[in-house]
Amino acid sequence: MKKFLLIILIIILSNCAGYQPIFNNKNLDFKISDIKTDESKVSREIAKRLLLISNDEKLNSIQLELKSKENERIISRDTKGDPLIFEVLVQLEMNLTNGNQQKKYTYQENFLIKNDTNKFELKKYKENIKDNFTNKLFERIISDLRQ
Repeated sequence: MKKFLLIILIIILSNCAGYQPIFNNKNLDFKISDIKTDESKVSREIAKRLLLISNDEKLNSIQLELKSKENERIISRDTKGDPLIFEVLVQLEMNLTNGNQQKKYTYQENFLIKNDTNKFELKKYKENIKDNFTNKLFERIISDLRQ
């Protein structure tokens, strides 16, 4: 029985040898020379991640400008007038300058949240949603920059 488990374990571990990260900077054909951001958390987080994966060996340098807005609005209320459902909306506008070319990209993510009586848990949940939005926006930006 031990030999059987050992053989299965060896087979499973030997199949994991071809792992490569998706956002490897060797796959990117650009260098980010400058990023301008506003003071929002989403823009700063995305800028930090983009600088980490920038390929400094490439000659093709680009400049980015990131502006984001975070909006939260009440969708419905109960009979007392207390909010029941919120909509969290994150918008990101990216201006890309590559030599003489300029492109403008706009991204948007939204999510509906039910109100909770525990305000601390509700705030943590909203922050978690915004972090997930940041991850999605980062992946979309990378896919647009690779084109």
